[in-house]
Formats: sequence, structure tokens, C-alpha cells
Amino acid sequence: MAVSAMLINHIGILFEWGQGTQMLPFFAISEFVGRFTFPIMAYLLVEGCHYSKNLKKYVLRLTTFWIISIYPFYLLHNQDYSFSITDVPNNIFFTLLMGLLMMIYYGKTKNSVLHFFIVILFAAFSILSDWNVVGVLLIWALYKFHNDKGIKITMLVYFVLFEVLSIIGLLYSTNTLAYIVELISPFGFLAVGYILLHYNGKRGYSPNWVKWGFYAFYPVHIIVLEVIRYLIL
Repeated sequence: MAVSAMLINHIGILFEWGQGTQMLPFFAISEFVGRFTFPIMAYLLVEGCHYSKNLKKYVLRLTTFWIISIYPFYLLHNQDYSFSITDVPNNIFFTLLMGLLMMIYYGKTKNSVLHFFIVILFAAFSILSDWNVVGVLLIWALYKFHNDKGIKITMLVYFVLFEVLSIIGLLYSTNTLAYIVELISPFGFLAVGYILLHYNGKRGYSPNWVKWGFYAFYPVHIIVLEVIRYLIL
């Protein structure tokens, strides 16, 4: 579900569905389902941190695919300017990596002051990445409050936060229709909260090819979309 939502969202970004009135319904769908992607990934990251037999290998996998995905992600989002050092920590794998490291170090101490600084530190590291600070804070919330009540409160908080940001964007944007659509997208947090609440905690069918395919899908689908854009636009 996470990869399908991500694909739909990235198609909307790539083909700029938010820039024309004819494509606004598709833009609304892509933004709504796009809100599913990171919360699901964050939840699974927390589950992985709890149950992984080898966290060092987990860190290495995220690091490897972060590096592989740097330039494809840059092409998807920032092709109007030259690649720079600020684009290095740009993609979702970097955010997930910072979240995983945050949880690892968080779990090594019971000191509440150190807990605070660990969360702030890794959130700050992710400030230039996809989902940036709010992504790491979402991971922390799902880690710290890993129960039904925690999921409900976390998704509600993110719904309110993104609604407020959408309203602010609407007030200052010249693309009014796109931001009206953006007011719909935060409802995706409520929908994905419902999905997470009905997760049974059991690992599904996951041989190695599925696990590695999930990681590889991110850079591969971006490259494929870029090739399609180059050929038809």
C-alpha cells in the first residue's frame, strides 16, 4: 500500500497535476493517498527496530538506498537548479535512517534529558530531507507511544498540523485551487491511522526478493518516471 500511494503521489508531482484545473481531481487523489506513504513506512520502521535481529544491517540497508536514491530524487523534485551539497540528505531513506538511529540511541538511555536532545538532534539532521523534521518526530511519536491510543493522537496531531500549513499556504499562494485541494490531503492522515489501527502485528509474505524489491522500488520508480517525462514532455 505504501509503495502504491508513493507511486501515485510522485506521478502527480512529476506531471504537475496541481498546475491545471483539468487535472485537479487527480491531484487531489494523489495528494490524499500520498499522506499514506510516510506514516506506514514510519510505523514499519518502528516495528523493524523492535524486532530486527541485526540493527547494524538495517542501518546499512537504509544508508545504501539513501545514497542510491540521492540523484533520482533530485531529478524528480529539483531539476530547475544545479545539484548541490544540500541535495545529499534529500530523500525518504535519509529521514528513515535518522529515525532509526534516533530510536537506537534513544533506547540506550533512560535519561529524559538525553532523550530530548537525541530526538532534537536527529530531527535537526533531517531538516533538508524528504519529510524532514516532522518525519523524524512522527517516527519518535510512533516509537514512544506504540499503541492504539498513540496512533490515534499522532495521526490527529499531524492532520491538524498539515491542515494549518495548508490554510497558511492558501492565504499566501497565487495557485488558489491547488491549495484548496491541499486542504483535502491531510485527511489522508486520518485514513492511514484507521489502517494502522487494524494492522494485526503479523508479518506478511516477505521473502528476500520482496524485502529488497521494496527498497529498490523507490529509486527505480523515480528513474522510470523521469525517463517517461523525458520521452513525452
